[in-house]
Amino acid sequence: MTALERLGSHVAASGRERASDAARELVELHLIDTVGAWIASTRSVEGSSLLQFRAAMRARGERAWALDLATRCAVARLSEIDDIHLASMTTPGAIVIPGALTLAAALPAVGADDVIAAILAGVEATTRLGRAVDGPAILYRGIWPTYFAGPFGIAAVAARLFKLDAQASAHALALALTLSAPAVGHHNAATTSRWFAVGNAARNGLNAAWRRSRASPAIASCSKVVSSPMSSASRPTSPRSPTASASASP
Repeated sequence: MTALERLGSHVAASGRERASDAARELVELHLIDTVGAWIASTRSVEGSSLLQFRAAMRARGERAWALDLATRCAVARLSEIDDIHLASMTTPGAIVIPGALTLAAALPAVGADDVIAAILAGVEATTRLGRAVDGPAILYRGIWPTYFAGPFGIAAVAARLFKLDAQASAHALALALTLSAPAVGHHNAATTSRWFAVGNAARNGLNAAWRRSRASPAIASCSKVVSSPMSSASRPTSPRSPTASASASP
């Protein structure tokens, strides 16, 4: 079994047992923190610009909830007050939580326990990938770990909320990984496209899971796209892993 197949099994199985009270409390803490950052950012210049872009695309018939997911992830992340997982150098909350809430609102059959399981699965996927590629080290080579891992984390969230099985989840993760990009360059202007880019990275993860769940016949991806590098990060992170936080993130 490849690393992605193991992680796909983990995503598919997440939520079969009710999350512990400690895990639920952590999810609640990070959800409130992220939503606060998300709301605050809507009043910024760049947040307003992203919301205006969303309105313009909606007027042209863009699929609403995919556009909402991209915009909300971007707005939450641009706050620079979202959580950071230091070992992976990723900021999973700003990507995973708006993504999970947006999809949950669009899927009537989804309940609170499903959302909690999806958030945990998304954080797990994001931080595992960040650790596997040595996020703290690659950051100094110009690679943005959150941007790289964003599609992967959202694919895990969507796979769980779409209730994909283990094999389909692994294929969704594999496709998301092939859609990942390393960096957005250096920006020194008053405004930057990096938030727009990270929002679209999140949407790529949604597309990976969506295509796997809706395509007929199902689209297969190579689950061997990564093997040994992920195995070093194959142990589940501790329940407290998302709480290693700082006031600003890379």
